[in-house]
Amino acid sequence: ATFAKVLRTAYRDPTYGNEYVSQLAIGGSDGTLRSRFKGAKQRMVVRAKTGTLEGAASLSGYVLAPAGRAPIAFSILVNGVAGKVGDARHAMDKCVNQIVEYLYKDG
Repeated sequence: ATFAKVLRTAYRDPTYGNEYVSQLAIGGSDGTLRSRFKGAKQRMVVRAKTGTLEGAASLSGYVLAPAGRAPIAFSILVNGVAGKVGDARHAMDKCVNQIVEYLYKDG
């Protein structure tokens, strides 16, 4: 919750909010999210930073919203991952996809 609150505050800051978001990887397009969030609804609306350490994985950022709706900041941290982080990464992506579905359910 604390990370998401920091992300929300950064997004809303007129001094650096736009620049901050522009530095994050774009889902389905570049960086560490190039091969993730490639669906029609997800592509280009997920902006996030990934992290992986032995036994841990994270995904924090934003789902940008359609006109008239507010974006949603998220931060998902998974600890105690045994072996590869693929299953944890898939679960995090599934959570973010649910946010996308919520924001774009009418579109």
